[in-house]
Amino acid sequence: MLASFTPEQLDRYECFRRSVLPRPSVRRLASATAGVALREAPLIVVAGLAKTFVGELVEEGLRVARERGDSAPLRPSHLQEAHRRLAARGKVFAAARAPSAMGGRGAAARVRRG
Repeated sequence: MLASFTPEQLDRYECFRRSVLPRPSVRRLASATAGVALREAPLIVVAGLAKTFVGELVEEGLRVARERGDSAPLRPSHLQEAHRRLAARGKVFAAARAPSAMGGRGAAARVRRG
């Protein structure tokens, strides 16, 4: 599979492989969302899924930017449209309806209001 990548794709793949999401941040977010403290093995799984989602979001954001004729860097509008498209394809979990651990009704509600 790597042999079929373009140089640009290979560079992005190498950056993806080297990148990590900070475990303390993932632990706090997962604990606030699930309501329980995660042990190490499930935390690794959650971090891996989150990293994969971020990769898909960025790839879709790059597609949006190309379609609009924009050049790098990605802008919030590219990522918002990418998120909308991924949600339309069923690749995004539904927004939380219960109050979050940080107050309010979750990030999705705050984005819609402001």
